[in-house]
Amino acid sequence: MHQEIIRQLAEKLGVATERLWEALLVQAKISAFGYLALYIGIVVALVVIWRIFEAKEVELQQKVLKWIEDGTYSRFDINDFKMYRTGLKIIHAVVICIAVVIVAATFTTMLAGFFNADYWALQKVLNALGGHR
Repeated sequence: MHQEIIRQLAEKLGVATERLWEALLVQAKISAFGYLALYIGIVVALVVIWRIFEAKEVELQQKVLKWIEDGTYSRFDINDFKMYRTGLKIIHAVVICIAVVIVAATFTTMLAGFFNADYWALQKVLNALGGHR
């Protein structure tokens, strides 16, 4: 069945069936490397965000310690510190959740591109022709 679909698509595009299939197999690898680059970018972004939040927390802790040493702190200042720290953790958790969703939604496609290019190519053709999943 899929050979017939490929033949029809090749005819519409005006290329040989073998050439179309070869191009799809090459594209599978390119797509897989694109997803891999995306994952690496996500990891780098998460590490950078984590380091920024960590540095900000250390800065805030030093500020609180200075307030305590100087005797200029108040409960309001400490509560602000706790709220800010909690906010940073919530933001980081949301970013991690978004990253996990992105990876979860694309991981099998990336694996198919690397290890089963025929399946990847067939899925692309079927999706393009009829929206099959």
